[in-house]
Amino acid sequence: MKPSEVVQRFRLRDIDVRRSRRYSVFVGWMKFLLPITAAALVAMIVWWPRLESDPGFRFSFGDLERDEGGLLGVTKARFAGTDNNQRPFVVTADRAVQKEGFDVFDLISLQADITTDNGTWISITADRGEFSRSGRVLHLAGTVDVFTNAGYELHTNEAVIDLSAGTLKTPTPIEGHGPLGMLQADTLNYTTASKALSLIGRVRVTINPRQDG
Repeated sequence: MKPSEVVQRFRLRDIDVRRSRRYSVFVGWMKFLLPITAAALVAMIVWWPRLESDPGFRFSFGDLERDEGGLLGVTKARFAGTDNNQRPFVVTADRAVQKEGFDVFDLISLQADITTDNGTWISITADRGEFSRSGRVLHLAGTVDVFTNAGYELHTNEAVIDLSAGTLKTPTPIEGHGPLGMLQADTLNYTTASKALSLIGRVRVTINPRQDG
């Protein structure tokens, strides 16, 4: 056998060994990942009836998906229910990850829509949040924006919404504007039942001048 043929044979053998190692690594990862994915699917199947049987609450999602860190979550999550006075609310998120069983979820890029007794529509968007299914409490963080169909909008960096009680609190400074003027305050409390808005700490309100027709 010529020396060149010997060298070529060793090269081919080395390539086969490397391919075999890569395949072994791939098989090893699949043996690790498949049971985890299967367990997540089984958990969804087991817990789904419990979610559906919760009075006044419905949950749906688009698909199971892992993030860049390998954490399994769901896309296009939708939580819908009613508060203590049967007023509807809907919380949607681009992505949701269960944090504590199927009770607490971490949400990414979310929106909460609330309807009051008089038909006023309130929509709150945030970069991220945490939703407690049993407590019906939503903690928002990042850029938090509040809009209403009455023409008012508020902006802050943190908010706590009790969907059952129909309350909105902002522990961080807030600013906003609407048909009547502009406002600023350290914190804000709002209750949908009484429609009472409370501004606390370094309050500044600018009333737009009345325009007679």
